[in-house]
Amino acid sequence: MANQNVELSQDNLENLIKYYEKIEKTLKSENFKRYIEEKCYDVLNKITRQSLNADENEEYEHIYRNSHNAKATENEVTISNVTIVPVTNSENYPNGFDLSKAVEYGTGIVGLSSDGSMLAVQDDWEYDINNHGESGWYYFDKGGVRHWTKGMKGSLIYEKARLEIEDNINDWITEYIDKID
Repeated sequence: MANQNVELSQDNLENLIKYYEKIEKTLKSENFKRYIEEKCYDVLNKITRQSLNADENEEYEHIYRNSHNAKATENEVTISNVTIVPVTNSENYPNGFDLSKAVEYGTGIVGLSSDGSMLAVQDDWEYDINNHGESGWYYFDKGGVRHWTKGMKGSLIYEKARLEIEDNINDWITEYIDKID
């Protein structure tokens, strides 16, 4: 292919400067930040529904999903969830059970062998605090029904959301900028 010279005319340069100023102004706009926050929040909700296979009436998913947060600044987007479930008569979780970390990283020996364990911070999350191992443990649901478990796999909702947001953020920015005058 032959080399092509592109002449940068005064009009082209002025248009480029105007577009740059439009981008700079947009990135500082509160409306733009809210737009990006909404896009991130939608991604979180979609991945939560997919990962937990839950509907609107599923209390577990509903409590967790309603604690999602997305915050955009000029330089970054932060997605978060801190869902603490009150726990009575437990020395292991004196301030409650961190549902958000359990969902993300998993619990028990099942969680320890899942992909979530690669992302869990060692000092921040333990998998088998009571050393149940292969024998697992029993628990009662709100209806008083007894269940047995070895734990649960990590869902990696936030890791999946992070990856999807990274894949889409440039398109969202372009889409927003193209909509404004």
